[in-house]
Amino acid sequence: MGRDPYYDNLKGLLIVLVVACHFLGNCLVKDDYILRSFVLFVYFFHMPLFIFVSGYFSKNVDKCRATAFPDLFLVFIIAQIFWVIFKYLTNGSVYYIEHFLDPGYALWYIVSLFFWRLFLKDIVKLRFALLISFLISPLIMFLSGSEMILAINKTVGFLIFFLLGHYASAETIGKIRRFPKYVALPLLTLIFIGVTVLLKKGLISYGIVKSVLMHTRTMDGFANAWLGLGAYYGAILLALLCGVLILAAIPGKKTILGAIGRDTLPLYLSHTYFLILCGILLEKIALPHAAECGISLAICFLAIVVFSIEPYRRVFHGLYRRLIQWIYPCSPLK
Repeated sequence: MGRDPYYDNLKGLLIVLVVACHFLGNCLVKDDYILRSFVLFVYFFHMPLFIFVSGYFSKNVDKCRATAFPDLFLVFIIAQIFWVIFKYLTNGSVYYIEHFLDPGYALWYIVSLFFWRLFLKDIVKLRFALLISFLISPLIMFLSGSEMILAINKTVGFLIFFLLGHYASAETIGKIRRFPKYVALPLLTLIFIGVTVLLKKGLISYGIVKSVLMHTRTMDGFANAWLGLGAYYGAILLALLCGVLILAAIPGKKTILGAIGRDTLPLYLSHTYFLILCGILLEKIALPHAAECGISLAICFLAIVVFSIEPYRRVFHGLYRRLIQWIYPCSPLK
């Protein structure tokens, strides 16, 4: 049975949205209701769905545990070293030298995936594992400094989506895929419009909503615990709704998104360097806001193209493979 292009299309869309939102973050201003609404809308589902897909392809719990250290934790260590050097050379920052176990920018996902796969064999033995993951998802807000060590906030907060993916069957995905696209797409559009209206009227805060969606808002950011719990549980339910609609809307035939999504790690880990350089460039030159957005999106497009082509992928994987096998000679890494 051949590779299903549906999942490559899904991952391609998600990684493009991840990269685009990161670059748009370089140039957002308070009055950018459309762009800010778009970013919030994407944050409703892009990482939950990415994590869901990772869980879906983590059915073999023994293999997940055996490969978690070389495939993920060592990748994090190497990428973190690169990030420490890059940040020091570009702006003299020593933060990640002093806080090496704080994953740099996008590296939190690699760390969280390491823990999910390492402990999956034990987690699935729990009774009501899904319910437990739902209940504990927002509890990280009660911990001080939860953003810091090894992305514990996101590892706990997003666990439910990884488990949902692990437990999901091909039949379940098939039923969702049969949901009419002509219904899913208008519903997604209505959600986006709703976010735009709420943001423009000041009924929701961009910063607060985004921090909840990324599990970085702690207790001191809420008026009371009930409000915090409601916000976090609401974010989970919204992610589930949007996630189902996105799964229904993804095409099942080969597309350009599938070519991008076939191998997302090089793009995911590499685009952040372009992102930081883009931010430095925009800080040094005074341009109209529209021009800043145009430059950001142009560099974003360039990053997606460069880091998705096969020659770069071969170089990227070859470098990491050699470094990992040098550090860990018995690595089962292919």
